[in-house]
Amino acid sequence: MNDLQRLIKNKCATYDDKGNCHLETGANGDRTCVYFREDGGRCSYAEQSVIPNDAKIESLYLAERGVKMSGNFCEACLQPIERKSNRQRFCKKCGELAEKENRRQRDREYKERKRRFKD
Repeated sequence: MNDLQRLIKNKCATYDDKGNCHLETGANGDRTCVYFREDGGRCSYAEQSVIPNDAKIESLYLAERGVKMSGNFCEACLQPIERKSNRQRFCKKCGELAEKENRRQRDREYKERKRRFKD
């Protein structure tokens, strides 16, 4: 079970304990939720009411479907962020990790340049 299915199972008001969706009624009564079927599909109720409650799952869900997200999200962890400037791309935690990695890369390049100059 993936994160989206877990979210639907735990939070969707139309999902029952048998795996059926009460909005997707078929000829024989209830029908399996679209997120648990082989062929997949989309559910407007889940997209509007359930999925937006988890920003990370929402951003992954929309990215899978090729939808560009409006708003500000961290490029690394996809959590919503409040931008302090137009250039901010990461949340605080991911920004610190990215800065650390960039500093390491600059140091490696600097040491390599010094090594070449020395020889």
